[in-house]
Amino acid sequence: EDNTDFYRTTETIKSVLQPFKVFKPLSRNDFGKWETNFLIDYIINTHHEFAKKNAATIFTLAQKVTYRHGENHPELLTLNKIIFLFLHDLLNQMSREEQVLFPYMKETVKNKKSQKVIDRNITQSLKEKIKLLQNEHEKALTYLKVIRQVTNNFSIPADGCSTYYDLFEKMKKLEDDLNIHFHLEDDILFPNAIIDFNQH
Repeated sequence: EDNTDFYRTTETIKSVLQPFKVFKPLSRNDFGKWETNFLIDYIINTHHEFAKKNAATIFTLAQKVTYRHGENHPELLTLNKIIFLFLHDLLNQMSREEQVLFPYMKETVKNKKSQKVIDRNITQSLKEKIKLLQNEHEKALTYLKVIRQVTNNFSIPADGCSTYYDLFEKMKKLEDDLNIHFHLEDDILFPNAIIDFNQH
């Protein structure tokens, strides 16, 4: 499968929207105009796929680096555990979005267009699910802060090998992508969905 267009799109977004502080006003004007279903598909096909593609690679690299350098750098044992928990939680969170929350949100859009009445219990349940996922985003960002502390902001030691470098580069790219990913959900998709729910 050719992922050239995917990577080109991702890299273009990153280059245009760096530093991240510049991203919010731009995204509010651009992504905020997208229809809910289109934005959901974009998040899944771009950001979820990016995280899934890199999760296994990052975990494998973390294990290799710990095996090679753990004796001289015992903090790697801690890092390896944190990365495992972080990726485990992240993948589960995205799975819940794709299997539960996003389909419900799409159904809401469908019902709104056909002017069907939406059950208030479903509306409340969706709001609660959104809140839980926002809390999980905060948890994921806390993991990333701890990872930066343990690695001294991804500083490679003098005896670090190329695998060390690869691991930290992959982690930084995932961190950058998650900042955009979570922003699209927390600041645009979820608030817009709640507005839709409240209109029923």
